[in-house]
Amino acid sequence: MNGKRFPAIHGHVKPEETGARIARAGIPFRIQDCRRIYYPYDWYAFRYRAKTWLGATTTMVSCLVDTRTRVCATADPFRLENCTAGDAWLLDRYENRDSTRDLARRYADHVIRHKNKALVLPRVNIVESRAVYKPFWVANCILDGTATQTMLIDGVTGDYCAILDGQSRQAPQESGAGLPTAAAENPT
Repeated sequence: MNGKRFPAIHGHVKPEETGARIARAGIPFRIQDCRRIYYPYDWYAFRYRAKTWLGATTTMVSCLVDTRTRVCATADPFRLENCTAGDAWLLDRYENRDSTRDLARRYADHVIRHKNKALVLPRVNIVESRAVYKPFWVANCILDGTATQTMLIDGVTGDYCAILDGQSRQAPQESGAGLPTAAAENPT
């Protein structure tokens, strides 16, 4: 059991809730087993200030940077909670904070330029930043009673996608078959 503590975006979605959503879409399946994982991000909140003839304007931009793929996205407000990894799979970071800060700044600048149609950027400050993790579920599902499909379920929104491996497999007899183990990613 891993006792590492870390800040995570509050995720309340359980795999069963997403399973019910998928079933309503008419896809016959059941979740055989699942494992919670925490995916690493760096979060930055920027404040842009500009003086105009009408007065000063302030715009906030919140940005998450995927520390494994270097992909940036704006972030809706979220609540953080302190988590203990327990038996969850805690993925490693690939990028350092300096690298992700520069990516986040360029992305936020792009968002501001697009939003305000500005030719010149206003002054910018980093209001807050921190390394955070986002919860996901990796679920092995049985489709039509015979084939299996691995699904990735977002633990915050409940969105899901199939993880394609290029082949159809027979349903495994043992619970947990096909899931990566924590030791494979986090050798300790």
